[in-house]
Amino acid sequence: MIEKMTLSDYLYQELTAQIRAGRLKYGQSLPTARRLCGRYQVGIRTVRDVMARMRREGYIQTRERRAPAVIYQEKAQAENEQQAVCALLSRRESILQVYETLGTVMPDLFWAGARRCGEEEFRALERVAKRSAHAGVKDSWRLSSAVLHGILAQARNPLISDLYSSLEIYCQVPVLAGRADPFARVIAEKAPFAWVIEPLRQGDRAQAELRIGRMYRGTGREVAVYLEDLSAAFPAVGEDPQAAYRWNAAKGRTHLYAEIARELIDEIGRGRWPDGGYLSSGQALAKRYGVSLYTVRQALQRMEALGFIQVRNGRGAQVTLSRVGGNDRDYFADPAQKRDALIYLQALQLTAMLLRPAARAAFDNMGPESALRMEQELARNGAAAQKALLETVVEALPYRPLQGVFQEVGGLLLWGQHFLFRPSMAVRLPELKRRCAQALERLRSGDREGFAQAAAGSYDASFCWVRSLLCAAGLREAEELRSLEET
Repeated sequence: MIEKMTLSDYLYQELTAQIRAGRLKYGQSLPTARRLCGRYQVGIRTVRDVMARMRREGYIQTRERRAPAVIYQEKAQAENEQQAVCALLSRRESILQVYETLGTVMPDLFWAGARRCGEEEFRALERVAKRSAHAGVKDSWRLSSAVLHGILAQARNPLISDLYSSLEIYCQVPVLAGRADPFARVIAEKAPFAWVIEPLRQGDRAQAELRIGRMYRGTGREVAVYLEDLSAAFPAVGEDPQAAYRWNAAKGRTHLYAEIARELIDEIGRGRWPDGGYLSSGQALAKRYGVSLYTVRQALQRMEALGFIQVRNGRGAQVTLSRVGGNDRDYFADPAQKRDALIYLQALQLTAMLLRPAARAAFDNMGPESALRMEQELARNGAAAQKALLETVVEALPYRPLQGVFQEVGGLLLWGQHFLFRPSMAVRLPELKRRCAQALERLRSGDREGFAQAAAGSYDASFCWVRSLLCAAGLREAEELRSLEET
């Protein structure tokens, strides 16, 4: 059964989980409504609704002209601190893997944002970065985070900012009384933060990757020491798989009927429902997905609008692939279709950006079986080979949080599954196949960098094609996103 989570539910769960885990402590102020809107990509109405709910349930106290303050105190102080320690140590390994993930993928994402920054934007960001060098631990971390979010915002892809916020929030570590602050050591011992963003401004990609990677991995090492010290004092607390890092990329952006439509389109692509055949009855689909018949009818209406089926009275929904790809301007005039297409384009861009550093990290774990799988899919078509390429990289990744990120983005890629059925896609399949064959060749020859570039290039090619299609259909927002070659 497909479950739905609204933006309000997601924001509520994120904030209350941080409070219960001790990352937002008693008496501490929450971020302002404006910052919550930017960090979680939600509207001010959603933030106000969540604040009202948290106030009613005793998590926060709202104050006139001031940010809400945490008032949640479930137990006495000693018990509360022990609860925070247990919550922290239960995700110890996941936190450290998130730092490795940040060190792996963020250099490429910051680079993409920095390429869109002008001189005026960089001067403003550098002024904030210099202020962080003279601030206390809390303010220094806050100012540094503001600079990094500012750089990412220039990429014009809300998924990038949302992913970074999710990773950043998860690896925040509450500093307990009597313990040395690992972030204070990072700030005291590492180079000024301005040193990190300097190569981004100068256009020196190699130095940017080196310094940003060092920043996150160095912080991860300090946090590891802190967590090891806590583990020695609380040896009975083990890792909890349920507390592992998770990112909900589709939070509140989708509807049940749209999810069902995408799954059925994916099954058509895999041959379960052949062209000219009929889908299961509405009652059977409703039972399968655990939804009402009305929801199934909404899904079928979505598929019919895309051209995948034609509902015939008394016979059911017939698959009609020849009707896929009608008038794009009419189709994208529907706000829901426009939104889904743009999210798919954003997911393609993010996949291309993540795949280069991910392929590097996975390379040593990719053996002959990975190459054989890619070779077998190449015998089918370019789209199958591209999907197999991504899956083999993700399976070989040494970091579970990054695997989870790709799984979430993969779910968003289903939002554009219908593009693969368009007649114009047939012209591009040979190019996808060529790029995947090139990646396979680099893998077999032991060329890590060449493999990473070819793998990312295959998704970048798909991104460029879909972007051109959406621009031609009049979606101006698509013009804001840039390919790898343009960054």
